[in-house]
Amino acid sequence: MAVTASASCASDATPILPDGINAALSPAYDIVPFFYYGDDSMALQFGKTVDPAVVNLRRFERLAGLVGLDNELVVREVKQTVREIFDVWPGLLPELPTPPDFAKKLIERWDRLTLVKETRPAMVQGHSIDEDDQSAAAKTPR
Repeated sequence: MAVTASASCASDATPILPDGINAALSPAYDIVPFFYYGDDSMALQFGKTVDPAVVNLRRFERLAGLVGLDNELVVREVKQTVREIFDVWPGLLPELPTPPDFAKKLIERWDRLTLVKETRPAMVQGHSIDEDDQSAAAKTPR
């Protein structure tokens, strides 16, 4: 996932099938932050790119159209997922068993991600979440 910094979460993943039929998410230990080691590319292409810095809401809208899902629903879920990451990760960072400079590098990386800029504009001085959500909703194709 572009925001959580995992570059390999799909390239070598083994599906987890607890009941032998239904897939489940792999545990968090399966997320390797390769950006920290100098490789900021994603393992799989998303919207014809492996560069997480250019992944944006429009790429999710396009994917929704390609697979027949409602654009508004997909964009809403992406925004909610990113917001939940920002609700949880900042509080976890001080407690994670990571190198001392990891949190700083992750936060700097977030600042470079288009998806973060689109989804969390309140992080930019002078913006409010409500205003930007209304603006984004007005621009979203119906």
